[in-house]
Amino acid sequence: MSVNQISGDLTAAHPEAADRWASAIKPRAANTFDLGGVEKVDSVGVSMLINWKRFAQANDATLSFVNLPEQIMRLVEMYELEDLLLDQQKTASDSEAKTAEPAAAAA
Repeated sequence: MSVNQISGDLTAAHPEAADRWASAIKPRAANTFDLGGVEKVDSVGVSMLINWKRFAQANDATLSFVNLPEQIMRLVEMYELEDLLLDQQKTASDSEAKTAEPAAAAA
């Protein structure tokens, strides 16, 4: 598995990041982008994440994102892109935790 540390800004002001990081995706491999170093993101940055996922799929690869900053998570949730951008395991465990909380509170 290939892990790439993504840092800096994923914004309209920095479109060069899209090509630079897309070229880091290894074909026919499991790739991971660690987004913990991302400082700023906007809707263009979220579209970069979508395009990277599509690029990976077109090259028979997988791409997972880890350590998503709160700013990215807010945009992903606002645009309802969890199923597209987040790993199924992560979203499934998040859903389980949310449904378990009310039951625990009622006990």
